[in-house]
Order: sequence, then structure tokens, then C-alpha cells
Amino acid sequence: MLKALIRKQFSELFGNYFYNRKTGKPFTKKQTAARFFGFAVLCVFLCAVFALTAFGMGQVIEAGLNRLYFSLLGILAIIFGTFGSVFNTYAGLYRAKDNDLLLSMPIYPRQILASRLIGVVGLAFLYSGMIWLPAVVVYCILAAPVSVAVIAADVFLWIVISLFVSVLTCFLGWVVALVASKLKNKSFVIVLISLVCLGLYYVVCFRMGDFFENLLTNSASIDSSLNTWARLFVCLGEGACGNAVSLLIFTGVTAALCAVCFIIMSKSFYHITLRSEPAGTKKVYKEEKTARRDTKTALYMRELKMFTSSATYMMNCGLGLVMLLAVGVIVLIKADSLRTVLSLIPDNIPELQGIVCPVALLAVCFIASLNMISTPSVSLEGSKLWTLRTLPVSGKQILQSKLMVHVSIGMLPVCVATLFFGIALGCSVTETVLMVTFAFLFNAFTGILGLIIGVNRPSFNWTNEAYPIKQSANVLIVMLICWVASIVLPGLCWLGGRVMDQTLSLMLTTVLLALICFVLLRVMNTRSADKFDRL
Repeated sequence: MLKALIRKQFSELFGNYFYNRKTGKPFTKKQTAARFFGFAVLCVFLCAVFALTAFGMGQVIEAGLNRLYFSLLGILAIIFGTFGSVFNTYAGLYRAKDNDLLLSMPIYPRQILASRLIGVVGLAFLYSGMIWLPAVVVYCILAAPVSVAVIAADVFLWIVISLFVSVLTCFLGWVVALVASKLKNKSFVIVLISLVCLGLYYVVCFRMGDFFENLLTNSASIDSSLNTWARLFVCLGEGACGNAVSLLIFTGVTAALCAVCFIIMSKSFYHITLRSEPAGTKKVYKEEKTARRDTKTALYMRELKMFTSSATYMMNCGLGLVMLLAVGVIVLIKADSLRTVLSLIPDNIPELQGIVCPVALLAVCFIASLNMISTPSVSLEGSKLWTLRTLPVSGKQILQSKLMVHVSIGMLPVCVATLFFGIALGCSVTETVLMVTFAFLFNAFTGILGLIIGVNRPSFNWTNEAYPIKQSANVLIVMLICWVASIVLPGLCWLGGRVMDQTLSLMLTTVLLALICFVLLRVMNTRSADKFDRL
């Protein structure tokens, strides 16, 4: 039975390369080969990037601190492997669609868990290997000659590191499943965890240069600190250099952690899986009085609930709003530095005069273009479209409710970020007000444009909501148009500022954007609304 479960798990893991999950039809041999080739190219590219990182640490090897080299890259491989597979662990272990079916069969839960863990280990092996394998190759180049025993130990450690990463991802997935089983709305928890992980990722990326600089200047002290506070990873580095005792210590600790992890998960897998399924919870009816709402409010709350109940929808279509707030706060904090840079602009270059407001608008609008809440909202109706057909509402009212959700959610981040830009860059009150008005209109522009294109190119035959949100061409089309608009409109403002007053040019550009929004809104309320009624 375990072999059958493992075969099933791997067929699901690589199913996207052999058949179309949307239609259920298998791909041709050329299509399958093309998909595997694209994945191989991506892996080779990532390996090349991490190989350059390893070459950047070549001075550590020249200083004789080989164990520090492997310890740091081993930690990096563990972090990358954990981040790469942790998002799939929770869904693959506790939220798999066939959990109920398998648990209803005469199969031990530990067998189901073991087959699922094979997939977790496989992903950890893949992600961690993208760093560890280039690190070993670079070490063999820089520290040549290298004995066969050291190479064999490094290859063996690749497997051990994968098991260590699997323990971390399983623990994180177990914590998320345990917390999610006690929450009613899990979408906000998933979004919060994803935002935290993305924040940590960007912090690591931005601080990577400082890290390498400190590493090259304080290699000995870093090695000493690791030996004091992270002895386990020092054993990893020493084992990679050929120390058999350290290799056995790291392997033994990893094996013990794997055993403890499997025992704990095998005892809690059954109960957490049932509690994490919404269908398994018992709902008690409670009579409550609901306030009567008018049509506009009811449609608005329906659209808002559709957005807030989907973590995929919020993360992919609302991430730009979080980025706007973050960029605005950073700009406000670094206001003195920005003003110092602006003071260095020479007065004898007319092309650079009056460029402050257009550049600020370009930055805000470019990030605001990632706000795609309205674009997939029509396609996301899917099989629920008939529900709207039974209601006494028109297509115009439905599209207006979708637009109101887009505008209301994006209004605060866009306006606040623009206000922070105006304050930080020392713009006048009039310029700041015009910039905030321009940003608000641009937010409405993206929402109206997304609805027009969404109605003209709807897709209702999806099996996963991620398709209209992430894979649909509508999102790409709207994003590209908004990116072009975020460059062209501030560019017109800058060009107008060279022949007239900058404030007047900004005012005329804002009026132009308002006229564009008015025309698009008229099209949405007439042609797009009529076409929505005929869907």
C-alpha cells in the first residue's frame, strides 16, 4: 500500500508536466518535453546565481576557513529550501483534496503521512540543492585538489540537509495547520504569514552586500561566533570538509529530529486534518437579526467578501498596496537624505528642473499598477454567475460594485504614499494636493480598465481560482497598459513643466487623467454593462 501511495504522490507532484489540470487532457510529448526543458533552464539559472555567490566567498577559502564557507552556505541552503517548500507543505500534508477519501479507506494514517513526506523531502532536496551543489562545485574549483572522500561526504550531506529542511517545513506546516484549524477565516493568516516571509526575504536581499563585506573583513570572528552559538552548523561545515566525527554528529542530530517529527505528526495528523477541513466542523445555527441593506451596499459587501475570503486573491492582486505603504514610510523616514540628493541637482541643466513631482508620481503609479483587484473579478464569478442572473440587479450595478471595492481598498494606500512623497520631497501644498488627486484618479483608472478588459475577455471554465488571478492574460494586459500610462502621464507633466509653470502642468495632467477616467467609466456603464448582461 505504501508503494502505491508513493507512486500516487509523485504522479501528482509532476502531474502539471504531463496533463492539463484545467481540461484533464494529457500533453503531447513535445509539450511535456518543453515544460521539463523550461524547468531545467530555471534550475540552471538559479544554480548559476548561487554559484556566483559562492565565488564571492572565495576569500574565506583562501584564508583557510573552509568550514566557515560550508557552514554559511549550508545555512543559506537550509533557509532557501525552507522558504521554497514551506508553502507547499501545509497544502500537501493537511489540505490535500483527497485526505477525506484516503482516511475513509483501510489505510493507516502514518502510511498516508509517510507518502506525503516523500514529496516534502523531494522538494527540499531540489531547493536546497540549488545552493549546496554549486557550493560544492565552487569549492572543488577553488580548493583543488579535493579528495574523493570529501566529495562523497558533500553529496551525502545534500541528502541530510534535505531531511533537515523537511523537519523545519513540517514543523512550520504543523503549526500553521494547528492554528488554522481553530480559526474561522484562514485567508488573513495565510496572507500575514506570506507577507512576513516576503519581508524577511527582501531584508536578506538588501542586507546581502553588507553581509559579504562584514564576512570578508571579520571572517575569524564570525567563525568563532558560529562555533559558540551554532555548533551544529559548524559540524555541518566540518563534515563537508571531510571530518567524519562532525559528519556523524550532524547526521545523527538530523535523524533524531526526523524521528521525533514523524512520531509527533503521525499522532496528530488524523485529528488536525479533520479539524482543518471546513466540512468537518460542526456548525450550530444561531438566530441573529440582520440589518436591511440597499442594493449597492449588498453588492459591495458581496464583492468585498469575495476578495477577503481568498488568500490567493489578496496576495496576488493586493500586494502592491502593501508595497505602496512600505515605500511611502521608507521615503518619509529617508526624507533628509532625499532632500540632500535633490539639492545636488545643478541649476544649469534645464532637463532636470521640475522633475521631482513627475518622478514621485511615476513611482507611486508604477507600484499602484500592481493593484489588480477588479481585473479578475468578472472571471472569478465562474459557476456563481447564475446567482447574479437570478437577482433583480443590472450588469451596470454589478460592475459598479466591483469598481467600488477596487477604489475603496486602494484609495488609502495610494493617497497616503503620495502624501508621504510630497512631504519628503518638499513639494508645496498645492502640488501635494494635485499629486494625491492624480494618484487617486490613477487608482480608479486601473479599476475601470480592468473591468472593461475583464468583461471583454472573461474566462469561466477554470478549475482553480489561481488561473484567472495569476495565469490569465487579462491581468498581464492591464498591468502593461497601466505601466505605460504611469510613464507617459508623468512624462507629459514633466514636458509641460518645461514650457509653463510646473503646478499648472501638473493640474492639466490631472485634468487629462480625469477625462480619461470619465470616458472609460462611460464605456463601462454602457457597452461593458450590456455585454455583462449577455454573459
